[in-house]
Amino acid sequence: ARNVGGWTPLMYACWGTHERVVSCLLAAGADRKIVNFESQTALQLAAKSGSLAIAQLTFQRDIVNYTDRQGKTALYSAVEFGHVDIVDYLLSEGADVNCSCQG
Repeated sequence: ARNVGGWTPLMYACWGTHERVVSCLLAAGADRKIVNFESQTALQLAAKSGSLAIAQLTFQRDIVNYTDRQGKTALYSAVEFGHVDIVDYLLSEGADVNCSCQG
């Protein structure tokens, strides 16, 4: 299910920092790889919202360097919003510090 902006329930839960809801949705099979109309993943929204626990729940190595429409990765978003704990986590999990951003 998506709204007119392409957001899934998982995306809303990540943006709203609802950790228990994120856990329930993932347990029910929510797809971490789906992107909204801005090409943002749940991980990117978690990185923006500032919840390390949710970033850890939504992390997948194959999408960590995925870029949205503005060319931003989850790492870029965490840096932009000053979420040092998420920056540290993403770097420890292999996020590319030199990944280009065209935003």
